[in-house]
Amino acid sequence: MKKITLATLVLLYGNRVWAADVIEPPMASIPAGSFTVQSENGESYDVTVPAFQMAKYELTVAEYSRFISDTGYESANNCSHRIDSGWFSGPRDGSWDNNIYRFSEFHPVVCINYDNAVAYTQWLSRKTGKDYRLLSEAQWQYVIESGGLQEYIKAGGKKREQICDVANLADLHAQNMSEKLYGASYTAAYNVENCSDKEVTLAMVGMYKADKYGVHDLVGNAREIMADCYVSDTDKLKSEGVTKTGKECKAFISKGGGWHWGIQNVLERSQRSRDFLGAIEGFRIVRDTAGEQLESQEGSTWFVNTLKKEHVKARRVHAQVANYPKQVTDVKLTEFKEKVELSWQLSNDEIQPTYQVFRQDLLNNHKEVIVGSGINGRVTDLDPLPRKARYSVVAYYGDRLSLPSETIDTSAYITHAIPGKIEGEAFSQGTDIEVKNSVQEAKEDRVYASLGLAKAQYKIDVSTAGQYALKPRVYHTGSSKRVEVKLNGRVITSFSTSSEQGWQVVQDVHINLPKGEHTLSLQGLEARLSVNWIDIRRL
Repeated sequence: MKKITLATLVLLYGNRVWAADVIEPPMASIPAGSFTVQSENGESYDVTVPAFQMAKYELTVAEYSRFISDTGYESANNCSHRIDSGWFSGPRDGSWDNNIYRFSEFHPVVCINYDNAVAYTQWLSRKTGKDYRLLSEAQWQYVIESGGLQEYIKAGGKKREQICDVANLADLHAQNMSEKLYGASYTAAYNVENCSDKEVTLAMVGMYKADKYGVHDLVGNAREIMADCYVSDTDKLKSEGVTKTGKECKAFISKGGGWHWGIQNVLERSQRSRDFLGAIEGFRIVRDTAGEQLESQEGSTWFVNTLKKEHVKARRVHAQVANYPKQVTDVKLTEFKEKVELSWQLSNDEIQPTYQVFRQDLLNNHKEVIVGSGINGRVTDLDPLPRKARYSVVAYYGDRLSLPSETIDTSAYITHAIPGKIEGEAFSQGTDIEVKNSVQEAKEDRVYASLGLAKAQYKIDVSTAGQYALKPRVYHTGSSKRVEVKLNGRVITSFSTSSEQGWQVVQDVHINLPKGEHTLSLQGLEARLSVNWIDIRRL
C-alpha cells in the first residue's frame, strides 16, 4: 500500500491539515430569522440574521490547550484573576493556564483577550477547513430572543424565578461562600439572584439547561467576547445583522453577564479593550455557513464522551450543596410613640428558619442587628431611632442566609430650612433609593443616595419667596443623565449632567420657590445616578 506522508496531505488539501488532537466543537444549528430592537429614541427596527452554527459550549481549557500545543502561541499573562476583599484588586499575574478558575479541562478558558480568541478561531479554521469565527452581538442577541431564554431573564418572565436552572450567576450560594473563601462580599451594588446555582465562581460548561437549540451558558458563567467593535452604549445593531468592525478598533463588546453578576448585567453591552485580560471573560465560536442551514455538528467523540463523564462527577458535588431559605416576604411595620413593631410571613418550608432583623440609620448609613434569633414572625424595636430608619429581615438555615427582604422605612423625616443644604440621604420619602458610602468623597460627606430611576422627596421650609439657585452634587457613569425637579408633585425644571464620569456639581439650575412648607422632589430619568447633596441659595 502506498504510504501517504504529511507533505502529500498538504499538497492534496492545501491549508487543511488533518490532526488527531484537534477538538471539533459540538455545534448547534441556528436557522435564519430576525428580532426587533428598540433604539434609544424609541424607534423599533428588525435585525435579520442568516443561518449559522453556534458552539453549544463556551470554549474550554481542553480546546485552547490543543491550539497552544500545536502552535506555541504566546498568550498574555497579566490577568487580574485573584479574589480578595476588593474582588479583582490583586496582582495581575494570571494567564489562560495559570489562574484560580482552571478547575478542570472542561471549564471555560478565561484570562483571554480579543486577539487571543481570534488567533484560536483562525487556527481552528485552518485545521478543519471550516470558517470559524467569534460570535457577533447580533447572533448572540438573536439566539437569546429566539432560543427560549427570555422567559428566564426578563422581569416578570414565566420562569424568572428558575434562572439558576439555566445560568451560573451571582446567587445565594456565591453570596454565602465568597466571604468565607475569599473575604469578598456581594454588596448592595450587586443584584444577587434569589436561587442557588450550586457554584461560587466559574462552572464547568454545559452544567445548566440548554436553550431550544441545544446551546448552554449563553447567559452567565463566562462573559463572552464578541467579534464586534465597541462604539457606544447607544450604537445601533445593523439591520443586516453583520458584525460591526472598524479599521482602528481599540475596544470590543462583551455580553452575557458572567458568574460574578446578576441577571441585570446580562443584556448590557460591556466594552473591553483589545488587550484587556480578565478572569470573567471567555469566548464562544460560531461557524459561518454562508447562510446555509446545516445540521448540528456532534463534535469530537473524545470531547463529548469525556465531558459527559465529568458532568456526572460535577453533579455529585452539586448534590452536596444544601438548600437555602426563601426570601422573607410581606414585611409590615407599625409605629407607636416609643416603639416600632415588625411582622412578616413565616416560611411554609417543613424546616422553619430563624430570622434576623436589621435596622439601617439612613443619615449615617449605619446598619445593625436588632434581633438575632426571631422565629415567630414578629419583633418589637423598643429603642427606635428618632429619625428615619429602614428595616429588613433575613432568614437563616445555620450559616446559610436568604436574600434580605424588601426594605420598609419609618415615617420620620426632617424639614430642611431653605436657603440651605439638603443631604441626599435625608429624604422624607424614597423607598426605592439605596443609601451608600462613597470612597471618592470626603469622609465627613461620604454618605449618598443612589437615585437611579427612583424619586427622592424632601420636605422644605422656604423662609422667603423668590428665585433660587439649585446646585446638586451628583455622580454618574459617563453618559449624560437627566433629572426632573418637582415642587409639590409638579415639574418645575430639569437638569442634565455633563458627559464626564464622576462626582460633579451641576450649575445654572434656577427655580422659583414660594414661602412656606413644600415637598421638593428629584426624579431620576436615567439609571446609575446618585445624589450626595443639594445646595439651594437665593439669587
